[in-house]
Amino acid sequence: EKRAVATRKAREHPAYRYFPETGEERFESLMAAPLIVREVPIGVLVVQTRSEREFDARDVELLQTCAQLIAPVVMNARLLDLVTRSDDQKARAVSEMALSGVPLQGERPRRIDLQGIATSPGIAIGPVYRLEDPLDLAEVEYTANPDPAGEAADLERALVAARRELDDVREEVGERFGPEFAAVFNIHIQILEDHGFVSRLERAVAQTANARDALRQVLAAYRETFEKIEDPYFRERALDLEDVVRRVMGNLLGVRRRNVPLSDGAVVVTEHILPAHFALLETEKIAALVSEHGGATSHGALFARSLEIPAVTGVSGILEAARPGEIAIVDGASGRVHLAPDAGLRA
Repeated sequence: EKRAVATRKAREHPAYRYFPETGEERFESLMAAPLIVREVPIGVLVVQTRSEREFDARDVELLQTCAQLIAPVVMNARLLDLVTRSDDQKARAVSEMALSGVPLQGERPRRIDLQGIATSPGIAIGPVYRLEDPLDLAEVEYTANPDPAGEAADLERALVAARRELDDVREEVGERFGPEFAAVFNIHIQILEDHGFVSRLERAVAQTANARDALRQVLAAYRETFEKIEDPYFRERALDLEDVVRRVMGNLLGVRRRNVPLSDGAVVVTEHILPAHFALLETEKIAALVSEHGGATSHGALFARSLEIPAVTGVSGILEAARPGEIAIVDGASGRVHLAPDAGLRA
């Protein structure tokens, strides 16, 4: 409420909440004043006493004066500290500031309302986390083996490594979420074992002498076929194929997928919601999932529904518009996503 509090018996105050990790059970009385910068509370200055004490108006006034002087110093220190942090730590700190209402990058009336496909019901409010795909097949840099036979052998080794990786992912997902989730990766393994898929790749790498180009060529051919299917469920199986091809490409480049650290209550924004994301992400920290592409019948979307994570897919423009750390509201029942919502909408 942006006002000071003073109480002789803190535990008897109606707003008292006890957190064991604070060690506050040692104290009886409490006086606190908010640290406010540009009308936004960024913290609190607290005085606690072991013995009961009655704080008078002069005590409160003195603490408020101290808080006014300290607030800009604290805010400045937090901003300066951001410079020394890693990108992940910066994103987490910005998210925390955004949740507290700190007007970073200027408090601009930039509310953006986007419409997508209602995919998994539920409403969530939290900071945006941009989940970038590390491998863009259209742009990834790759130098082929100068020996065509060696290039074909490199591709074969990448296929074997991808299969081994998928076995590990299937086992991990099965342990975390159950066998019905792990079964999705059987489809990915099936693709790698499909004679037609492997034969196409072998022919393509023989023609191009370049494993990356071979993977692109085969993926394009399958995608063209899948896009002709009217049923959206079967059409979206192209996503499974693309995920497998990216995994093979990652093994060609020696890129391993790593677990992604999230802050609590993150709204994860990505290009597609993929089953592999549920092995990489701490799902208990995800408030909602939003994707630029895809529909309600992808395997990733089915995962979100099963785990009761609000999700919206097919949100055109979300990747360009969403800013890391900025607050977003996701309505999985209506398919609406609100970026930088104003105070009225948040309420």
